[in-house]
This record gives sequence, C-alpha cells and structure tokens, in this order.
Amino acid sequence: MLYLIWAVLLGEAVEGVLTGAYSVAFVAIGTLILTLVPLLSGRLLHVELPAGFIAAIAIFLCATLVLGEANGFYYRFWWWDMALHTGSAMGFSLIGVVLMLILVKGDRLSAAPVTMSLFAFSFAVMIGVLWEVFEFAMDQNFGLNMQKSGLVDT
Repeated sequence: MLYLIWAVLLGEAVEGVLTGAYSVAFVAIGTLILTLVPLLSGRLLHVELPAGFIAAIAIFLCATLVLGEANGFYYRFWWWDMALHTGSAMGFSLIGVVLMLILVKGDRLSAAPVTMSLFAFSFAVMIGVLWEVFEFAMDQNFGLNMQKSGLVDT
C-alpha cells in the first residue's frame, strides 16, 4: 500500500512539472518526503511501526496536501476539512497513547489512564497547533492559501 502511495505521489510530481503546475509538484514531493518521516524515526528510535500505521499516515498526508490543497478538495467538498480534522484528532491521540506506552516501556499498568488521556489530548493539540503554524508560514512565505481565511492573527 505504501509503495502505491509513493507511486501516486511521484506521478503527481511528474505531472505537475510537465504541465507547469509547480505548486502541485512541490506539494507532492513535500508529501513524499513527509511520508518517509515515520519510517526514519522508527528506525532511529528502534521502534518497529506497523506497515498499516505508516500507510495510514501517508494516506492522511495525501488527503490533506495532495487532494485537499493541490487538487482543491477543500473548495469542492464542504465537509473535507471537518473530516480531516476529526480523523487527525483521533489519529494523533492514538499516536500520543502509543508514545506514552513507549515511554513506560509497554507496561500499561504503570501508566495511569488519566495520565495517558491527558498526554494523548495534549499531543493531539500540540500537533494541531504546529500544523496551523505550518499553514500560516506557507501562506506568508510562499503566497499559498492553506488557511483559507487569510487571517494573519492565527
């Protein structure tokens, strides 16, 4: 599945370059690089991440950047942004739980449920904030419209 996603991203990048849609090519290449982050970080931390987990991250990145930004799904489908925000909140919360389990070396009994819940929530919110800062930076530095609102006080 991951190889298929990479092939689609490479195809999008090549098509973007050939048709002069350089923003699409830039987004596709950036997304391809971002899909490598979980693989590399797993190897650096000596943690084996399931292939399905990595594929889910890649699919989410493609849905957000390639479909949403480069192909205008945010404009075509009114529900696209809400669906991705909902999915990302759940996904990043799960990542927060996994990170907490890694920190306590997999011993679920030593991690209090309240602590795990608070960490998962905080992790998801932190990723959301970083994403909003990323969108703002892309809008300001590259003239994109990732925020869709044009607000400069985000």
